[in-house]
Amino acid sequence: MRSSASRFFFAVLLGLSLPLAGVPSVLHSLSFAAMPRIVDLDPLNTAVISAWNINDTGQIVGAMPAPSGGEHAFLWENGVMTDLGTLGGENSNAYALNNKGQVVGYSHPDPDVYNVHAFLWENGVMTDLGTLGGEDSVAVGINDKGQVVGHSDTTADETHAFLWENGVMTDIGTLGGDYAEATDINERGQIVGSSMNSDRLIRAFLWENGTMTDLGVLGCTVLGCWTSYGSAINDSGQIVGSSRTASGAEHAFLWENGVMTDLGTLGGYESSAGAINNNGVIVGSSQTPTSLSLASKRAFVWQDGILADLGSLGGAGDSAAWAVNDAGSALGGSSTPLVFTEVLWENAPLWTNAALWPNVHHLPLVAHAEAQ
Repeated sequence: MRSSASRFFFAVLLGLSLPLAGVPSVLHSLSFAAMPRIVDLDPLNTAVISAWNINDTGQIVGAMPAPSGGEHAFLWENGVMTDLGTLGGENSNAYALNNKGQVVGYSHPDPDVYNVHAFLWENGVMTDLGTLGGEDSVAVGINDKGQVVGHSDTTADETHAFLWENGVMTDIGTLGGDYAEATDINERGQIVGSSMNSDRLIRAFLWENGTMTDLGVLGCTVLGCWTSYGSAINDSGQIVGSSRTASGAEHAFLWENGVMTDLGTLGGYESSAGAINNNGVIVGSSQTPTSLSLASKRAFVWQDGILADLGSLGGAGDSAAWAVNDAGSALGGSSTPLVFTEVLWENAPLWTNAALWPNVHHLPLVAHAEAQ
C-alpha cells in the first residue's frame, strides 16, 4: 500500500476497474469494464493539499495548510480532515499509515530550528521518534505491528535507513555507501528501499533478518546506469520500483523470488512503479508515445501482465499514481489543461464486491477537526 518517495502537490483517488483476463500481456490502450470516473477534488485550483497514502479502511494521510501558516499533517476519514499538529515546530507532513490508524511522517520539533524528526501519531498523540544521532530523520512506512521505517542522519554525517520498534530506532545500514533510505515494510518485517553501494551507485534493496540484499538491475551493462530504486513491498514479498534497462531507460519493475521483471511502459521511453497491494495490483506512472518530455507521464495500473493507462483530467494531461490499498483504490495526481489539481478517480474495482468510494469526496472542502 506504500507509495514511492516521489512527491507531488496534487492528488487523485482511483477506484480501479481492470479488463477481463485473456488479453495480451502488455497493452498501451485498454477498454475498462467500467471506465474510472475522474472528479476534480479542488475545483478552485487552490492546490493546497498533498495526499500521500491510503489504508485498507479508506483513511488518507498527507499535509494541508495550517491556520497559523505552514503546513500540518492530516488524517482524513469519512469526510473529516483532522489536523495532527506538530512536534512543536511550524510544519509537519504525514507519509504513511497502517490499518490501525497509526500515522508516520516528519515534523519540525522546535520553532527555532529547521531540522525535522520522524514522528508516530496515535490516538491524538504525536511522538518524536528521534534520530540515529544526526539532525534529521523522516518516517515513510509503517506496518500493522507498529514497526516504522525511514531514514535518518547519523553521527558520521551519513544518511542510513532505520527500523523503529518498541521505542528503539535501529540503524539497518547501507549496501556499502553512505546513503540508504527505507521506503516500506510488510507484515513479515521485510523492508524495501534504496541504498548507495561501494561503487556509489544507487540500488534497490531488501532487508530481512539483519541482512540487506542488493536486488540488481534490469539488464543495464553500462557502469553509469547500474541503478535501481525500491518503492514498495507487499506481504508476499513482491517488490516494485524502477531500474535502468539495457537501453539506459528507467522502467518499472516487479521483483519476486530473486527475479526482477520489466513491466514495460505505455509506449513511451520510461516508467516507474510506486506501490503494490496484497493482490499483486501495481500502480505507477509511464510515458506514452505522445509524451513531450521525460516529466510528462500518465498513471498506470498493472495486474497479471496487463498494463493500463488510467488517463487524466481533461483526457490529455499528465497523471501519476503512488499508493494503492487492498480494496483496489489508489491515490495519485492529475493535471487539468491548465494546472495540477486534486481529483477523485472513482469506480468499483472488479476484485472487490463494492465501490470503496460511493460518493465524491472533496478533501480540501470538508470539515476540519483539531487533534486532541
